Amino acid sequence: MKLKHWIYFLLIAFFVGAMGSIVMGRFVIPYLAVSKGWTSLNKFATNSPIVINRTNEVQLNEGINLIDLGRQASQITVSIYRGDAPQMTFAGLGTIMSSDGLIFTSKSTIGSNTQMIVVLSDGTKYTGLVRAADPKSDLAVMTIPAQGLPTATFSAGTDLKAGQRILTLGIANQKFDREFTSGLVTNSVLNNKYLDQVFNSERLADSFGSDLTFRSNHSGSPLINLDGKLVGMVANDHNEILIAENMQTALTSYLQTGKIVRPQLGIQYWSLSELEASLKNLPRAGVVVLAADKDSPAAAAGLKQNDLIYEANGQSLDGKSFEQVLGSTPANGTLIVKFIRSGKEMEATITLKPTQ
Repeated sequence: MKLKHWIYFLLIAFFVGAMGSIVMGRFVIPYLAVSKGWTSLNKFATNSPIVINRTNEVQLNEGINLIDLGRQASQITVSIYRGDAPQMTFAGLGTIMSSDGLIFTSKSTIGSNTQMIVVLSDGTKYTGLVRAADPKSDLAVMTIPAQGLPTATFSAGTDLKAGQRILTLGIANQKFDREFTSGLVTNSVLNNKYLDQVFNSERLADSFGSDLTFRSNHSGSPLINLDGKLVGMVANDHNEILIAENMQTALTSYLQTGKIVRPQLGIQYWSLSELEASLKNLPRAGVVVLAADKDSPAAAAGLKQNDLIYEANGQSLDGKSFEQVLGSTPANGTLIVKFIRSGKEMEATITLKPTQ
C-alpha cells in the first residue's frame, strides 16, 4: 500500500473513531448506564455540551462619510465678523435657515451690533442686518441679501438618544475649511435634568448632553446628526445648546410676525419623571409649581406654590417636556392644565400673553 493510501486510511479511521466516541459518550453509554446491570458505565458517560470556540472580528461602521457630511454642514454655516474690511474681527458663526438669506446665530456673536459682515463657505461676503432676538433664549436673527442658498433641514432634538453621533463646525481658516468636531450624545433631552433643577417658563432650558467640546468661536454653529439634519445650535459661548424644536418655533414666529414671539406663563417649577416623583413622595409625574410671578397669566388663573400639574392641553407630562407643550401653544392662546392641590384634582384655563 502506498504512503498516500495509508494517510487517507488513518484520516478516515481518526474521523470515524472521533464520531464513534461522541456517539458512544453522549447517547449509547448514558442509555445503557440507566439499565439494570449496566450502572457501572456511568463513569464513562458525559453530559457536557460540545463547545466550539470561534473568534469573530467585529468592526463598527456607521456607514457615513464624515468628510462629505462635514462639507454638507459647512454649506449651511456662515462666518460672522465685526468691523469693516480689512480690519475684521471674527465674532462667531451662523446657520442658514432660508434660501433667501435668513440666518440664526447667537446673541453673544451679535453683541450690541445692528449689522455684521457675513461670509459664506465659498468666501462670498455680505452685510448682514440684525433683525430680531428671542426673548427666551440666546437666539438672534440676521438677514443677508442673497438668493438660492442651501438651507438647514430640521430633525428632532428631543428624539436623540445617548450614544448617537453628532457634529458641529468651528472657525474657518484662510481656505475656508472649517474646524470639524464630532462627538456623542451623552444624555437625552428628558434625561438631561437633575432632581432639584429649577426651571423658569420664561427661559428655554430643554437641551441634550454631549461630550463635544465647544470653544467660544462655536457660538451660532449648527449641530448636525448623521442624516445631515439640524438637531440644535450652539446657543452661546457658555456651551449651551438650543434644540431644533425651539429653533423651529422661533423660525415659524419670525416668518409670521417679523419677530420672535413666545407664550408667557410666569412660573418657576420642578419637572419630575415618575421615578423622581416617587423619590419626592409625590403622587405622579409632572410639573411642581414653585412660584407664580406676580401679574403673570399663571397667577391670574390661580396657580399656587406646590400645585402639581400632570396634564397640559390634553397631553400627559409623564415622559413629555412641559417646555415643548407650552412652546407649541399660540402666544395669545390658552393653556388648560390639570393639577393636584392638597390631594384634590383640579383644572385651570390659563390665558397666555405674548412676550414683548
